Amino acid sequence: IHPPIPLLPAVLKKIREEQIEAMIIAPLWPGQIWYTELVNENAQSLMLGWSNEILEPGTSLIKKNLKLPAGRICCFLMDRRPGKEDDSQERF
Repeated sequence: IHPPIPLLPAVLKKIREEQIEAMIIAPLWPGQIWYTELVNENAQSLMLGWSNEILEPGTSLIKKNLKLPAGRICCFLMDRRPGKEDDSQERF
């Protein structure tokens, strides 16, 4: 899942509520509350690279003359399925 940054808190909440497994693509932004949750509650993460090297601006970004988020992009494995907390490290 690669949600728009403003929707990340709602996406994380939905994953917790539905008790599902998901891979979240998000920027490496340590100052954000959602980032703290991703890091603290996930056994596995993978650095994908710099945003300008791996992402392409979409149509709405181009039309609004906006830029991609600065910094690095990470992939976080979230597994909220019941009883799956212990084996998530081995699956990424």
